[in-house]
Amino acid sequence: MGSAKIQLLIGLSAILTAFVTASRATGCDDTVGEISKTLDRENYFVFFLYEKTTKETEAISKKVEELVNKYAGSVNLDFQSSQLDKLEKEEKKIIVDDNGVKKFPVSLLVTPGGKLLYKKEEALTEKELKKHIYSPMKKEILKSLKKYEAVVLFIAGEKAKDRKKVLKNTKKAAKVSEDVISGKVKIIELDPGDKKEEYLLKNLEIPPTKDKIFIIMVFGRGKAVYPLKDNISATNIADYIQILSHNCSCGFPWHRVGQDLLMDEDPDTKKEVAIK
Repeated sequence: MGSAKIQLLIGLSAILTAFVTASRATGCDDTVGEISKTLDRENYFVFFLYEKTTKETEAISKKVEELVNKYAGSVNLDFQSSQLDKLEKEEKKIIVDDNGVKKFPVSLLVTPGGKLLYKKEEALTEKELKKHIYSPMKKEILKSLKKYEAVVLFIAGEKAKDRKKVLKNTKKAAKVSEDVISGKVKIIELDPGDKKEEYLLKNLEIPPTKDKIFIIMVFGRGKAVYPLKDNISATNIADYIQILSHNCSCGFPWHRVGQDLLMDEDPDTKKEVAIK
């Protein structure tokens, strides 16, 4: 397999830049929300990296590839095996150096932007991979996106200041935005300390917290917009949601707005079992 195409992602401030860029595009009447439902999802990668090719590394590589292929049909997941010195310079920097990976052979699960989610010496296990793919909340998000234009995750620690006020503002902003985006918005509360959602929270890049609040919108086929975490007023939340209503989305820089979650688009298949 050729080198993975790793996209360099930037923060939430890029949403405004993307918004302006899209507004200058012409010849396209679809909205961001409409187009998002037809786009291919960004792939996460399982890399198996090693220093020298041996029978052992070849066997491990094959084992990990077979595991990834088992899920790749409905999960946005791909596989790449490579000898360390054959990685492209920029690819090595993003995947290996920036993530502080020093021991090989190793299996790495990384985001579309190259951020490390998990590493395991030698072979990645199926049990661990499934923890990253499935969770009760991911399943609820997927089902909700079939009925709603967007899902807004309200993530607040138990000691977060103005928690009730911000939740009220979120509900108000969602209601106001529904006419603008021509679709319903569902608000789901998520506890940042929920152990069952530990891997989802890591995927969302939300740190363990008892006093912070984060607003994250998920839309399309599971794209999560970078968190709104400062100046969380009703107006700012509404502006955040109403990105979906923007017309002329040809050339819209999707990777700057957020990234797709690692999820199974068909979570009710026989592959899913209870995660213990």
